[in-house]
Amino acid sequence: MKKLLAMVLALVMTLSLAVSANAAFKDADKVSDTYEEAVAVLNGMGVFKGYEDGSFQPQGDITRAEVAAIVYRVYTKDVKDAKASLYATYNKFSDMTGAGWAAGYIGYCANAELVKGYPNGTFQPSGKVTGYEVLAMILRAIGYDKNGEFSGSDWALHVAQTAQQAGVLKNIKGVDLNAAATRELVAEMLFRAVADAKMVSYTAAFGYQTVSLGGDKLVKDNATLGKQNFDLDKDTDTQDNWGRPTVTWTYNVGDKETVLAVDPDATFTVATAQCDICKALDESKEAKIVEAYTNGKADKTLLTTYKATATTTKVGAQGELLEYYAVEDGYRLVVIDTYLAKVLKVTDAKLDSQGHVRSEAELELNVYGYENGDNRVIVLKGSDGENFEYKKDEFVLIYVNDKDVQNSEIVKTVTATAKKYTGVAFKANELKLDGEWVKFAEKYAEDEDALKDFGKIDVFYDLYDNVIGTFAIDADKTVVVVDAMYTEGHNKPVFMADLVDTAAETKAYTVDTLNNGEGKYTVDNIKDRATDNATYLKDADIYDKLYTYTVNEDETLKVVTVDDSTIGTDASTDISNKDRYVYFTNKDNEAGRVRFTDETIFLVHENDGTYTSTTGDKMEDITADNIEVMVSTGYATVVYLFGNIHRVSDVNEVYIPVQDNVYIEEQKIDSEYVLCAGITVINADLKESKAWVPVKDLFRQNPEILDLLHAGMSLKKYGIQVGGFFIDAVYLRGTEVLDWSESDLDKDDYSLQLVTDVKNGTVTLDDGYKTAFNVNKVKDIYVIENGKITTGTKDDVKADRFVHVFWADDSSYYVADKLYVDLDLTNYVETYNDEIAPLVKAYNDADSANQDAQEELKTAQDAVTAAEAKDTDVTARKNELDVAAQALELAKEDAAKALQAYNKAEDFYKPTAKENLDKANAAVKTAQEKLDAAQAAYDAAVKNAAALEAAKAALVKAQAKADAAKKAFDAAKEAVDEFELTNFLLNPYIWDYLDSIN
Repeated sequence: MKKLLAMVLALVMTLSLAVSANAAFKDADKVSDTYEEAVAVLNGMGVFKGYEDGSFQPQGDITRAEVAAIVYRVYTKDVKDAKASLYATYNKFSDMTGAGWAAGYIGYCANAELVKGYPNGTFQPSGKVTGYEVLAMILRAIGYDKNGEFSGSDWALHVAQTAQQAGVLKNIKGVDLNAAATRELVAEMLFRAVADAKMVSYTAAFGYQTVSLGGDKLVKDNATLGKQNFDLDKDTDTQDNWGRPTVTWTYNVGDKETVLAVDPDATFTVATAQCDICKALDESKEAKIVEAYTNGKADKTLLTTYKATATTTKVGAQGELLEYYAVEDGYRLVVIDTYLAKVLKVTDAKLDSQGHVRSEAELELNVYGYENGDNRVIVLKGSDGENFEYKKDEFVLIYVNDKDVQNSEIVKTVTATAKKYTGVAFKANELKLDGEWVKFAEKYAEDEDALKDFGKIDVFYDLYDNVIGTFAIDADKTVVVVDAMYTEGHNKPVFMADLVDTAAETKAYTVDTLNNGEGKYTVDNIKDRATDNATYLKDADIYDKLYTYTVNEDETLKVVTVDDSTIGTDASTDISNKDRYVYFTNKDNEAGRVRFTDETIFLVHENDGTYTSTTGDKMEDITADNIEVMVSTGYATVVYLFGNIHRVSDVNEVYIPVQDNVYIEEQKIDSEYVLCAGITVINADLKESKAWVPVKDLFRQNPEILDLLHAGMSLKKYGIQVGGFFIDAVYLRGTEVLDWSESDLDKDDYSLQLVTDVKNGTVTLDDGYKTAFNVNKVKDIYVIENGKITTGTKDDVKADRFVHVFWADDSSYYVADKLYVDLDLTNYVETYNDEIAPLVKAYNDADSANQDAQEELKTAQDAVTAAEAKDTDVTARKNELDVAAQALELAKEDAAKALQAYNKAEDFYKPTAKENLDKANAAVKTAQEKLDAAQAAYDAAVKNAAALEAAKAALVKAQAKADAAKKAFDAAKEAVDEFELTNFLLNPYIWDYLDSIN
């Protein structure tokens, strides 16, 4: 089953390569530092693109088809893929039927001899590609392999040597090029090949020679593929809008240029002594500042020389960014101030009916403390019809560019933190908040009303945790609920209160007076009202009300009820559509409702006495006996819910029944996209509703399934079957999160097992440990059948049925508190055993047999190829043998005549005759050696010819076996497909059982 699913998802991935050109990748921070330049420039050129979701996935594997597409673009300059489809029919490989989107790229590259296939005639477009294979493709694009050096058994060695000599591998260290190449590694190798490596041409006479692009200005050293096709050029003498040094790559396609930042040699964000700056720059005597910029403008006032002995002279300020860059003859100093700003107005761009821009978007900001401590309003304009994503009244941190305000840069959206300001002491450039001293930023902005009274204020922090702004707190942040009231002391008692704020934080305060709308409570009048102060305060009508407070000079509080709130009963929230409401019955027993926004604060007094807080954008469907609502401009600002709180999802009570045709999609939860399954759930009231459940929660017990699902998400939706278990995190369709936390529901308190035996009330489970419990002690028993839950009895607990066990919170693990008998899962396993398991086994067996047969076929093909490479020309070798035999006979005859002549020769002619005899004997020896060699060649040819015939016969048999195995595999796969097993996944707990029966 799992083997089948992996195969299907792998196929899905090969058919869905989706790209988005010329954009900054959302996962750019995951690109290795060494490869950042390559990825950025190639993406800007349009050669190496990312995925539709905006990611690059730098550490992801890359396929042979994807590499072919990239090589095609860089070789042809067709970065828009306008002509790629023209080559889809240029098919040189046997496995191009399913190549789909990649057929044109592969066809072109194959015909241009930039890519090669495998000996069996395949290309394997969806296969992973090794570093050496990528290098071979890239090096062919710049002219290598014209002499066939990338073929043969040692082809990888030649590829590595060539790449090293060409400078393609200069930034690649400690990488196994035999392994599957990552996307960022391919980008690095391709970039160095087109930007640094020289193009070459080959002739037999002179070998490889670098190519000149011709002309007086373009010399040989510039003859790179990048220069030829894209006019690729590098300029290291550039800078950004703030004066920071940059490296700029220009080209004639894509975004026209890619600008890369240079890392500073030292960075400071506080006032720092010159000696410490020199130390950071590794200067033992002095550091000369020869260039300087402040907020984008050249600043000659900063040109000076820092002394390594200057321990008291400081540079910079708290929260001011100072960056130092090594330049010729010294250093460049870049100073950037951070300001707090508030969004005053957001105007979207206006387009005509043809989509042309009539006016650009505008963002109006109030920058605090910009000019001599005064505020300044600036207006930033958008470009290319794009709108700003900021909202009115949002706060941001911004770098304001003094040279051109349009080059200003918003670096972060910030929200206020409510802090208590005591005002007891004040230090220069410091403020005491919640009892701790915090430093001001250099560009600190203070609301004139913020520090008038002792109490809570809104505090904004800069990028470096300095206070950059303090403002009078919003009214709803001084709203509290009384959790407990009491008196302390005897002679001079004080009146105390534990107050819960809208963030659900509880703190103790000394109270001067508390007015609940019906009277004032003080230490003195409490003494008069009851002898038992503790009992009186416990029963007093001061709890579960909304109050606001002010702080006296002695830091005691005056607490008073909110006088413009609405109080009601039978409250419920509705988050099923865009217009979200809180419904309730008001004090006149009339139905009422009020809309709430993303910013509405919901404070909930939970059933266990604790408090929780959330905002409208994260609110859930909830009911409560009582409600108090504060309203402003028609919308709820603070909602307080208390009394019998009930949520749609309740831990251990949300059941996911077995079902068909479930789809996996990404849903936005808590400002992030999460992989979810859209399913039916049964809540604590046994009511059905549609919901999203994060896949990580569904399959937390089986991460292998989760990994496969993530891989398969290249399709927008993926049908699965899932269900048959309980979970404690549910997200209703079309809404935000109900409970975005790690699930507490695990095998320690909940398990799903098969019952193996029931005897005398003892239920034994098939969990490997034969865990048992007494069914007579189970409080609640339910039956699940056809996706419905009904009340059951202990008689429903029988052998061979699946049960969901909720274990009691007891000292013994084997005490069951609640039990669900799941007939759906029980019936499903019967179906699995009878119908699905045989299909899965048949498929896996056929798959293994097919793979074995294909390997045998390849071995047989290799054997024929090897035999054909040997000498099998028996006839030619026989002719050579006959000629050698005749030559030997003639040599022997000449030797016999020379011997006769020697024997007959007189003494005077003996030496000459002897010399002739020796020559004749030597000729006999040589002829004999040639005959022996010819005989050996003939014998080898006979043997090789026999081996070739045997290899061909074996190949015929292997081919027949492979065809039969493929036919059997196709039949098994067809049977699987008919049963729609590709859409099957079941819950995590039953996998253990299914694995055990396979």
